Amino acid sequence: MSFECTKMPDAMPFKFLIQDRGNDFWVSSLAGVSKEEMPDKMATLRVEDELVPEVFTHCYFKTSSKIKSDANAVIDEFGLGLRKKRVTSHDVPGCIFVLINKNEETLLSKRRAELSSSDRRLSPEERLRRTQMQFDVSSLDALMKEAKACKSNFWLTSFSDVGAEESKKRVVTMSVEGALACERFLKCIIVEVADCQKATEKIIGACGLGLRKSAVRSRADKKGSVALLFSAVTSASSQGQRVATTTGEESDSSYSSADSSASPAKSKQVGAKRTKPDGVLPAQQPKKLKPVKAAPSQQAKVGSSILLPITSEDATVRSVPTEKKSDRPADEELHYRQVQVLEKRLASLLPTLPRDQLSTSFLQAKLEQQMQKPSGRLDKFKLDIGRIWRAFVDAQPNN
Repeated sequence: MSFECTKMPDAMPFKFLIQDRGNDFWVSSLAGVSKEEMPDKMATLRVEDELVPEVFTHCYFKTSSKIKSDANAVIDEFGLGLRKKRVTSHDVPGCIFVLINKNEETLLSKRRAELSSSDRRLSPEERLRRTQMQFDVSSLDALMKEAKACKSNFWLTSFSDVGAEESKKRVVTMSVEGALACERFLKCIIVEVADCQKATEKIIGACGLGLRKSAVRSRADKKGSVALLFSAVTSASSQGQRVATTTGEESDSSYSSADSSASPAKSKQVGAKRTKPDGVLPAQQPKKLKPVKAAPSQQAKVGSSILLPITSEDATVRSVPTEKKSDRPADEELHYRQVQVLEKRLASLLPTLPRDQLSTSFLQAKLEQQMQKPSGRLDKFKLDIGRIWRAFVDAQPNN
């Protein structure tokens, strides 16, 4: 694999190199290194125990008087990429650089695609992008209303000196009573407050401790964010409404989950079998029906995971016990339908692209652009995209 190290004009932004790369890039810096020394440094530099020239094809760099600030400015604009955290070097003169592979998806990106969404080897940013937890940034009154509707089945916490966006990363990486919060709870409401202690005391006074055994340890007179985590879709926000899916911070009516589940009504007659309300004779109908709740497995799939379109014909309403916490077959069916949509899009896209340019990262970026989604939204489908385009290439006659 050939490797090129190129000096960029100081006025030229990295945007044109990174904007179509998804998350398959590496941003870093070297202190006290001149532009003449950069090619030799790159030849021996390692990233996650791999030599840079063996993973990437190009290095683009600039000189900088404050390498930490300038490198982190790039990260603030385009994300961490393949990094796990921000640049931690001192703010001294040197060079900042971006590493990319123009030929194919990098080895580091392939490794990450095989990791689960909760793997600690992933950055908090990547874990947030993949999580199924739904996040809402709301008001304190709305949070308290939701907490009351949960009837103590919630977990309250706070983060001092942290805004809503950073709090999301804290939530997906935190543990609650030995279990990852993002695996135990399905939804999180975040509120930015001026005083964390006063806000948590107000919530606990009105709604109780929830699942906690002690009060939230919050700092007095410290601004930050309060987070409410809970497991079910409550009547305060969605009773009687269809459970809609979102893609992180934006909603799209064309991307919706068609399934919702109904709680079975119990007959007063001893030994009576559970039956769908619509299928019971009038004499067997219960006097009162409980409000319909969405089963956990059918709730909104959110955070950074993208849900592909499902037609209205696929909608089903099934009666399942409310105690059931997961539904693997339904998840598999949803993923299958999402991949079907990808296959249709790629079937029309692949014939228009030069074969020598085909790669998983390239096609993912094209799909995200075509679907008007932020970079990285289709990370969950990297393996599927790779399988589809390789099958397309194998099926074509050799020229």
